[in-house]
Amino acid sequence: MNLQTLEQELRCMDNEDADIDYTALHSKEQFDNGDRASLRRELWAKVETELGAYDGLVARLRSLRSLPAPTKLNLRSLANYLFHERPIMQKDMGPFKVHSDVMAVMDAGKHAPLTALVEQSVHRFLPRFARRLFITPEHRAKSSDGHTQYYSARRLEGLAGFALRSFPTCIIVGLLIGPLILLVEHDTSRTTALAIISGFTLLFSATLSLITSAKPEENFAATAAYCAVLVVFLANLLPGPASS
Repeated sequence: MNLQTLEQELRCMDNEDADIDYTALHSKEQFDNGDRASLRRELWAKVETELGAYDGLVARLRSLRSLPAPTKLNLRSLANYLFHERPIMQKDMGPFKVHSDVMAVMDAGKHAPLTALVEQSVHRFLPRFARRLFITPEHRAKSSDGHTQYYSARRLEGLAGFALRSFPTCIIVGLLIGPLILLVEHDTSRTTALAIISGFTLLFSATLSLITSAKPEENFAATAAYCAVLVVFLANLLPGPASS
């Protein structure tokens, strides 16, 4: 029995009581001690039971909505698994095609996009013997065919974390070496050299703001030191004025 039916029964009971005595619904004493008080209490008990079940459903729905959405890589892996293994009938695969109705039980992790890129790169570009470095014996035992491969999430996340930590270092090293190479390899005038130094100095400051949590004064000090190194290098590189 749903809430709508119980509400209809309660409304009919109220109308019948109002036809007998319209003050019955306005008096708590008559309401509690009337001829059909016990029937009304039983009806309210059923309403409370249905409301409890409804509240549980709402709480469960709220809990499901808090689950993270699956990544595109997870959805593609699920589609491949359903296509090759066929654990369910074709006509029952409709719900899996609506991605908004699919939820992930586990969080993808803070490096999820980078981990997905690492997994795709490992699967596409590494030879089969190199892929085995990312597959544990437990994951290898889960697949008995040649279509499905399970990579270790811990190893992929480790590689993604290493790449994420190494990326800022590579950028900083590139910003240090890049202008030096340009100044040495190309016969540049003073104006061009100053333009190169100015451009790389601005790029260094912007990069430092993006990849670090440095304060403005720390960013200014690091940028000033970077610019001073380039200026000193330029001063030693360019020839001085000819002596008479």
